[in-house]
Amino acid sequence: MIASAPDSHSPVLGSAPPVEKEKAVIEARNSSFKNMAPFTKTIINRSAALYVPAGTSLLAVATKYKVKLSRLLEWNDLKKDGILEKDQFIFLEKKQNAAEIDFCFAQEGESLHDISQKYGVWIKNILEYNSLSSSSALTPGTRIYLKPGVATVQGKSNEPRGDLSGAIYNAVPKDGLFSETQNVTWAR
Repeated sequence: MIASAPDSHSPVLGSAPPVEKEKAVIEARNSSFKNMAPFTKTIINRSAALYVPAGTSLLAVATKYKVKLSRLLEWNDLKKDGILEKDQFIFLEKKQNAAEIDFCFAQEGESLHDISQKYGVWIKNILEYNSLSSSSALTPGTRIYLKPGVATVQGKSNEPRGDLSGAIYNAVPKDGLFSETQNVTWAR
């Protein structure tokens, strides 16, 4: 029988500021995974995953859970079959395009693949959300965005903004919303 891991999103977060909420969710997730028993089936970001110890063959996992090896490799952003070199999550179905939380912080020795597996998000999406290349090195404490648009909302976008000269209006005293609408040419 396969046991389910405790819900990693169960901490009561109250009305803490958004960054504090993210940190609380990250800490709860990290601590619940540290003591997970091998071959524990769990749900990460709405996708089924299995906590698999180092030394396990991916072919053995695919065979036991009746999944094509090619699909298992695809769902886990892996290029080839082999023996796992470290304990990790192996997804038994497609990962999601975005995580349930906005961001996480890279830990010591953690790779983009590790983050992808921990939060159930495709590596290609993490690269896109953070304007990174696949060869980018992570340093501990780096904020990694796990959803699209979050970096822009938090003022951390690396994207060029383009020419905004025609979009800027210098307000003068006594300007109001009504007076501004009188100066706009409305397209029909």
